[in-house]
Amino acid sequence: MYDSTHVDVKKLQWDFLKELSDNVFQPWIVFGDRNVHMSNKVHKASNSSNDNMIRQVIDSAGLMDLGFIGHNYTWSNMSNGRGYKRGRIDLALHNALWKLHYPYSKLYHLSFRASDHCTILLLTEAESHRPFRYWKFYKCWLRDSKCLELINTSSHDLEINSNFTEKLNNTRKVMAKWNREDFGHINKRIKYLKELLSNLKSLPYSNSNSNKIQTVIDHISYWEKIEAEFWQQKAGDNWIKDADNNTAYFHSRANRRRSRNNITALRDSSGRWFHQRKDLVNLLTDHFSSIATTTNPQFQRSSFNFIKQLITPGDNDHLLLECTGHRWVPYGLLLISMGCSG
Repeated sequence: MYDSTHVDVKKLQWDFLKELSDNVFQPWIVFGDRNVHMSNKVHKASNSSNDNMIRQVIDSAGLMDLGFIGHNYTWSNMSNGRGYKRGRIDLALHNALWKLHYPYSKLYHLSFRASDHCTILLLTEAESHRPFRYWKFYKCWLRDSKCLELINTSSHDLEINSNFTEKLNNTRKVMAKWNREDFGHINKRIKYLKELLSNLKSLPYSNSNSNKIQTVIDHISYWEKIEAEFWQQKAGDNWIKDADNNTAYFHSRANRRRSRNNITALRDSSGRWFHQRKDLVNLLTDHFSSIATTTNPQFQRSSFNFIKQLITPGDNDHLLLECTGHRWVPYGLLLISMGCSG
Protein backbone atom coordinates (compact mmCIF):
# COMPACT_ATOMS: atom_id res chain seq x y z
CA MET A 1 0.00 0.00 0.00
CA TYR A 2 1.29 3.44 -0.92
CA ASP A 3 0.51 6.39 1.34
CA SER A 4 -0.24 9.63 -0.42
CA THR A 5 1.85 12.72 0.28
CA HIS A 6 -1.27 14.90 0.15
CA VAL A 7 -2.63 15.62 3.61
CA ASP A 8 -6.35 15.16 2.81
CA VAL A 9 -5.83 11.88 0.98
CA LYS A 10 -3.44 10.63 3.67
CA LYS A 11 -6.03 11.31 6.38
CA LEU A 12 -8.67 9.36 4.46
CA GLN A 13 -6.28 6.41 4.09
CA TRP A 14 -5.48 6.27 7.81
CA ASP A 15 -9.13 6.71 8.77
CA PHE A 16 -9.85 3.68 6.63
CA LEU A 17 -7.18 1.66 8.47
CA LYS A 18 -8.68 2.74 11.80
CA GLU A 19 -12.13 1.60 10.64
CA LEU A 20 -10.60 -1.66 9.41
CA SER A 21 -9.07 -2.36 12.81
CA ASP A 22 -12.42 -1.71 14.52
CA ASN A 23 -14.37 -4.12 12.31
CA VAL A 24 -11.99 -6.89 11.23
CA PHE A 25 -11.27 -9.45 13.94
CA GLN A 26 -8.82 -11.57 11.98
CA PRO A 27 -5.03 -11.39 11.58
CA TRP A 28 -4.07 -8.75 9.03
CA ILE A 29 -1.04 -6.70 8.06
CA VAL A 30 -0.45 -3.68 5.81
CA PHE A 31 2.98 -2.84 4.45
CA GLY A 32 4.61 -0.69 1.80
CA ASP A 33 5.62 2.94 1.44
CA ARG A 34 3.83 4.48 4.43
CA ASN A 35 5.46 7.92 4.13
CA VAL A 36 5.60 8.22 7.91
CA HIS A 37 8.39 8.17 10.47
CA MET A 38 7.49 5.90 13.39
CA SER A 39 10.10 7.47 15.68
CA ASN A 40 11.06 11.04 16.42
CA LYS A 41 14.69 9.95 16.12
CA VAL A 42 14.82 10.18 12.33
CA HIS A 43 18.30 9.78 10.85
CA LYS A 44 18.98 12.90 8.79
CA ALA A 45 15.45 13.14 7.46
CA SER A 46 12.72 15.71 7.99
CA ASN A 47 9.99 14.75 10.44
CA SER A 48 6.62 15.64 8.91
CA SER A 49 4.05 17.50 11.00
CA ASN A 50 1.55 14.79 10.05
CA ASP A 51 3.66 12.05 11.66
CA ASN A 52 2.28 12.74 15.15
CA MET A 53 -1.29 12.52 13.86
CA ILE A 54 -0.56 9.21 12.15
CA ARG A 55 1.19 7.81 15.25
CA GLN A 56 -1.95 8.58 17.26
CA VAL A 57 -4.08 6.69 14.72
CA ILE A 58 -1.67 3.74 14.88
CA ASP A 59 -1.87 3.67 18.68
CA SER A 60 -5.67 3.97 18.78
CA ALA A 61 -6.02 1.22 16.15
CA GLY A 62 -3.77 -1.10 18.15
CA LEU A 63 -1.33 -1.56 15.28
CA MET A 64 2.29 -2.59 15.87
CA ASP A 65 5.46 -2.25 13.87
CA LEU A 66 6.71 -5.66 12.69
CA GLY A 67 10.32 -4.51 12.77
CA PHE A 68 12.87 -5.36 10.10
CA ILE A 69 16.08 -7.15 9.15
CA GLY A 70 18.66 -5.27 7.09
CA HIS A 71 19.60 -1.62 6.65
CA ASN A 72 18.10 0.78 9.19
CA TYR A 73 16.61 2.99 6.46
CA THR A 74 14.49 2.33 3.35
CA TRP A 75 14.54 5.71 1.64
CA SER A 76 17.22 8.14 0.54
CA ASN A 77 16.99 11.45 -1.29
CA MET A 78 19.19 9.99 -4.05
CA SER A 79 18.90 6.73 -5.99
CA ASN A 80 20.71 3.61 -4.83
CA GLY A 81 20.73 4.89 -1.25
CA ARG A 82 23.50 7.44 -1.83
CA GLY A 83 21.73 10.49 -0.39
CA TYR A 84 22.51 12.21 2.89
CA LYS A 85 18.80 12.35 3.86
CA ARG A 86 17.59 8.94 4.99
CA GLY A 87 14.59 7.47 6.75
CA ARG A 88 12.64 4.27 7.35
CA ILE A 89 9.28 5.05 5.78
CA ASP A 90 8.62 1.61 4.22
CA LEU A 91 7.32 -0.61 6.99
CA ALA A 92 4.79 -3.24 8.00
CA LEU A 93 2.03 -2.64 10.56
CA HIS A 94 -0.03 -5.49 11.96
CA ASN A 95 -2.73 -6.12 14.54
CA ALA A 96 -2.32 -8.26 17.67
CA LEU A 97 -3.81 -11.39 16.10
CA TRP A 98 -1.15 -11.40 13.38
CA LYS A 99 1.62 -12.36 15.81
CA LEU A 100 -0.53 -15.12 17.28
CA HIS A 101 -0.98 -16.77 13.86
CA TYR A 102 2.34 -15.79 12.25
CA PRO A 103 4.83 -15.54 15.13
CA TYR A 104 7.87 -16.02 12.87
CA SER A 105 6.97 -13.49 10.17
CA LYS A 106 9.81 -11.17 9.19
CA LEU A 107 10.25 -8.06 7.04
CA TYR A 108 13.52 -7.83 5.10
CA HIS A 109 15.12 -4.67 3.75
CA LEU A 110 16.78 -5.70 0.49
CA SER A 111 19.29 -3.71 -1.54
CA PHE A 112 18.65 -0.46 -3.42
CA ARG A 113 18.32 -0.89 -7.19
CA ALA A 114 17.96 2.26 -9.36
CA SER A 115 15.47 3.78 -6.92
CA ASP A 116 15.38 6.02 -3.88
CA HIS A 117 13.54 3.21 -2.03
CA CYS A 118 14.91 -0.21 -1.21
CA THR A 119 12.87 -3.34 -1.90
CA ILE A 120 11.10 -4.83 1.11
CA LEU A 121 10.15 -8.50 1.39
CA LEU A 122 7.63 -9.99 3.82
CA LEU A 123 8.01 -13.66 4.79
CA THR A 124 5.09 -14.99 6.81
CA GLU A 125 6.89 -18.22 7.75
CA ALA A 126 10.52 -17.18 7.98
CA GLU A 127 12.98 -19.82 9.11
CA SER A 128 13.52 -19.46 12.84
CA HIS A 129 15.16 -21.48 15.57
CA ARG A 130 13.27 -21.86 18.81
CA PRO A 131 15.23 -20.18 21.61
CA PHE A 132 16.34 -22.22 24.59
CA ARG A 133 13.61 -22.36 27.21
CA TYR A 134 15.16 -21.64 30.56
CA TRP A 135 13.37 -22.68 33.72
CA LYS A 136 11.36 -20.01 35.51
CA PHE A 137 9.35 -19.92 38.71
CA TYR A 138 5.84 -18.61 37.97
CA LYS A 139 4.14 -16.60 40.67
CA CYS A 140 0.75 -18.09 39.82
CA TRP A 141 2.01 -21.43 41.20
CA LEU A 142 1.72 -20.00 44.70
CA ARG A 143 -2.07 -19.94 44.34
CA ASP A 144 -1.99 -23.73 44.61
CA SER A 145 -1.32 -25.11 48.10
CA LYS A 146 0.61 -28.02 46.56
CA CYS A 147 3.32 -25.63 45.43
CA LEU A 148 4.79 -24.92 48.87
CA GLU A 149 4.21 -28.52 49.92
CA LEU A 150 6.32 -29.75 47.01
CA ILE A 151 9.05 -27.21 47.75
CA ASN A 152 9.18 -28.24 51.41
CA THR A 153 9.18 -31.97 50.74
CA SER A 154 11.50 -32.04 47.71
CA SER A 155 14.62 -31.49 49.81
CA HIS A 156 13.81 -34.58 51.92
CA ASP A 157 14.43 -36.76 48.87
CA LEU A 158 18.15 -36.02 49.10
CA GLU A 159 20.74 -36.97 51.64
CA ILE A 160 21.18 -34.82 54.73
CA ASN A 161 24.65 -33.65 53.71
CA SER A 162 23.48 -32.43 50.29
CA ASN A 163 24.44 -28.83 49.61
CA PHE A 164 22.14 -25.94 48.76
CA THR A 165 22.71 -26.17 45.00
CA GLU A 166 21.76 -29.85 44.89
CA LYS A 167 18.59 -29.19 46.87
CA LEU A 168 17.69 -26.26 44.65
CA ASN A 169 18.20 -28.31 41.46
CA ASN A 170 16.10 -31.16 42.84
CA THR A 171 13.32 -28.73 43.78
CA ARG A 172 13.42 -27.26 40.28
CA LYS A 173 13.00 -30.72 38.72
CA VAL A 174 10.11 -31.57 41.05
CA MET A 175 8.35 -28.27 40.29
CA ALA A 176 8.87 -28.68 36.54
CA LYS A 177 7.37 -32.19 36.61
CA TRP A 178 4.40 -31.00 38.69
CA ASN A 179 3.74 -28.12 36.30
CA ARG A 180 4.08 -30.38 33.25
CA GLU A 181 1.82 -33.17 34.52
CA ASP A 182 -0.69 -31.38 36.76
CA PHE A 183 -0.82 -27.63 37.18
CA GLY A 184 0.30 -26.51 33.72
CA HIS A 185 -2.83 -27.58 31.80
CA ILE A 186 -4.57 -24.27 32.45
CA ASN A 187 -6.31 -23.95 29.08
CA LYS A 188 -7.68 -27.50 29.25
CA ARG A 189 -9.06 -26.85 32.75
CA ILE A 190 -10.82 -23.66 31.67
CA LYS A 191 -12.23 -25.33 28.55
CA TYR A 192 -13.53 -28.28 30.59
CA LEU A 193 -15.11 -25.99 33.21
CA LYS A 194 -16.84 -23.87 30.55
CA GLU A 195 -18.27 -26.99 28.90
CA LEU A 196 -19.43 -28.21 32.30
CA LEU A 197 -21.05 -24.83 32.98
CA SER A 198 -22.85 -24.95 29.65
CA ASN A 199 -24.21 -28.42 30.44
CA LEU A 200 -25.36 -27.39 33.91
CA LYS A 201 -27.20 -24.34 32.56
CA SER A 202 -29.09 -26.54 30.13
CA LEU A 203 -30.59 -28.59 33.00
CA PRO A 204 -33.90 -27.72 34.73
CA TYR A 205 -33.68 -25.36 37.67
CA SER A 206 -33.02 -26.74 41.15
CA ASN A 207 -31.24 -25.50 44.28
CA SER A 208 -28.61 -28.18 43.89
CA ASN A 209 -27.99 -27.32 40.26
CA SER A 210 -27.85 -23.61 41.07
CA ASN A 211 -25.16 -24.24 43.71
CA LYS A 212 -23.18 -26.33 41.24
CA ILE A 213 -23.34 -23.54 38.66
CA GLN A 214 -22.00 -21.01 41.16
CA THR A 215 -19.20 -23.39 42.17
CA VAL A 216 -18.14 -23.89 38.55
CA ILE A 217 -18.24 -20.11 37.94
CA ASP A 218 -15.95 -19.59 40.94
CA HIS A 219 -13.55 -22.21 39.60
CA ILE A 220 -13.51 -20.56 36.16
CA SER A 221 -12.76 -17.17 37.73
CA TYR A 222 -9.96 -18.75 39.77
CA TRP A 223 -8.27 -20.37 36.77
CA GLU A 224 -8.75 -17.31 34.54
CA LYS A 225 -6.85 -15.23 37.10
CA ILE A 226 -4.08 -17.82 37.08
CA GLU A 227 -4.02 -17.75 33.27
CA ALA A 228 -3.78 -13.94 33.23
CA GLU A 229 -0.96 -13.94 35.82
CA PHE A 230 0.91 -16.61 33.85
CA TRP A 231 0.84 -14.68 30.57
CA GLN A 232 1.50 -11.36 32.27
CA GLN A 233 4.73 -12.72 33.74
CA LYS A 234 5.73 -14.24 30.39
CA ALA A 235 4.97 -10.95 28.65
CA GLY A 236 7.07 -8.99 31.15
CA ASP A 237 4.37 -6.32 31.28
CA ASN A 238 4.71 -4.00 34.28
CA TRP A 239 2.10 -1.43 33.26
CA ILE A 240 -1.17 -3.29 33.69
CA LYS A 241 -1.52 -4.32 37.31
CA ASP A 242 -4.03 -6.20 39.46
CA ALA A 243 -7.68 -6.88 38.60
CA ASP A 244 -7.05 -7.00 34.87
CA ASN A 245 -7.41 -10.42 33.22
CA ASN A 246 -6.73 -9.29 29.66
CA THR A 247 -5.18 -12.64 28.72
CA ALA A 248 -5.26 -11.98 24.96
CA TYR A 249 -3.22 -8.80 25.47
CA PHE A 250 -0.61 -10.56 27.61
CA HIS A 251 -0.48 -13.50 25.18
CA SER A 252 0.17 -11.10 22.31
CA ARG A 253 2.89 -9.32 24.31
CA ALA A 254 4.56 -12.64 25.18
CA ASN A 255 4.64 -13.74 21.53
CA ARG A 256 5.98 -10.36 20.42
CA ARG A 257 8.63 -10.46 23.13
CA ARG A 258 9.67 -13.98 22.09
CA SER A 259 9.93 -12.86 18.46
CA ARG A 260 12.08 -9.83 19.31
CA ASN A 261 14.33 -11.88 21.61
CA ASN A 262 15.10 -14.28 18.76
CA ILE A 263 18.17 -13.11 16.81
CA THR A 264 17.72 -13.96 13.11
CA ALA A 265 20.45 -11.84 11.48
CA LEU A 266 23.68 -10.04 12.42
CA ARG A 267 26.01 -7.67 10.60
CA ASP A 268 29.78 -7.88 10.94
CA SER A 269 32.24 -4.97 11.10
CA SER A 270 32.53 -4.85 7.29
CA GLY A 271 28.77 -4.43 6.82
CA ARG A 272 27.94 -7.96 5.60
CA TRP A 273 24.75 -9.58 6.85
CA PHE A 274 24.62 -13.18 8.08
CA HIS A 275 21.48 -15.27 8.57
CA GLN A 276 22.68 -18.83 9.08
CA ARG A 277 22.69 -20.17 12.62
CA LYS A 278 26.34 -21.27 12.41
CA ASP A 279 27.47 -17.83 11.21
CA LEU A 280 25.54 -16.10 14.00
CA VAL A 281 27.21 -18.31 16.61
CA ASN A 282 30.67 -17.55 15.21
CA LEU A 283 30.01 -13.79 15.08
CA LEU A 284 28.76 -13.64 18.66
CA THR A 285 31.59 -15.84 19.93
CA ASP A 286 34.25 -13.72 18.18
CA HIS A 287 32.67 -10.46 19.36
CA PHE A 288 32.43 -11.33 23.04
CA SER A 289 35.83 -13.01 22.97
CA SER A 290 37.39 -9.82 21.64
CA ILE A 291 35.74 -7.49 24.16
CA ALA A 292 36.40 -9.84 27.09
CA THR A 293 40.07 -10.45 26.29
CA THR A 294 42.83 -8.18 27.55
CA THR A 295 46.51 -8.50 28.44
CA ASN A 296 46.19 -6.24 31.45
CA PRO A 297 42.86 -6.91 33.20
CA GLN A 298 41.84 -4.16 35.59
CA PHE A 299 38.46 -3.80 37.24
CA GLN A 300 37.31 -0.74 39.11
CA ARG A 301 35.02 -1.51 42.03
CA SER A 302 33.19 1.71 41.24
CA SER A 303 31.74 -0.12 38.20
CA PHE A 304 29.39 -1.93 40.59
CA ASN A 305 27.60 1.39 41.11
CA PHE A 306 26.04 1.03 37.63
CA ILE A 307 24.48 -2.34 38.47
CA LYS A 308 21.02 -2.25 40.01
CA GLN A 309 20.98 -3.84 43.45
CA LEU A 310 18.46 -6.69 43.75
CA ILE A 311 19.78 -8.40 46.87
CA THR A 312 19.40 -6.39 50.08
CA PRO A 313 22.03 -6.61 52.84
CA GLY A 314 19.58 -8.70 54.86
CA ASP A 315 19.07 -11.10 51.94
CA ASN A 316 22.83 -11.36 51.54
CA ASP A 317 23.27 -12.27 55.21
CA HIS A 318 20.70 -15.08 54.83
CA LEU A 319 22.37 -16.42 51.70
CA LEU A 320 25.80 -16.48 53.38
CA LEU A 321 24.54 -18.57 56.30
CA GLU A 322 25.31 -22.27 56.30
CA CYS A 323 22.51 -24.37 54.82
CA THR A 324 21.37 -26.58 57.70
CA GLY A 325 17.89 -27.63 56.60
CA HIS A 326 15.29 -27.70 53.89
CA ARG A 327 13.79 -24.40 55.03
CA TRP A 328 16.36 -22.54 52.93
CA VAL A 329 15.23 -24.15 49.71
CA PRO A 330 11.89 -22.27 49.39
CA TYR A 331 13.58 -18.98 50.32
CA GLY A 332 16.39 -19.38 47.82
CA LEU A 333 14.07 -20.64 45.09
CA LEU A 334 11.68 -17.72 45.37
CA LEU A 335 14.48 -15.15 45.73
CA ILE A 336 16.46 -16.30 42.71
CA SER A 337 13.60 -17.22 40.38
CA MET A 338 11.24 -14.37 41.16
CA GLY A 339 13.22 -11.46 42.57
CA CYS A 340 16.18 -11.61 40.25
CA SER A 341 14.10 -12.15 37.12
CA GLY A 342 12.87 -8.59 37.52
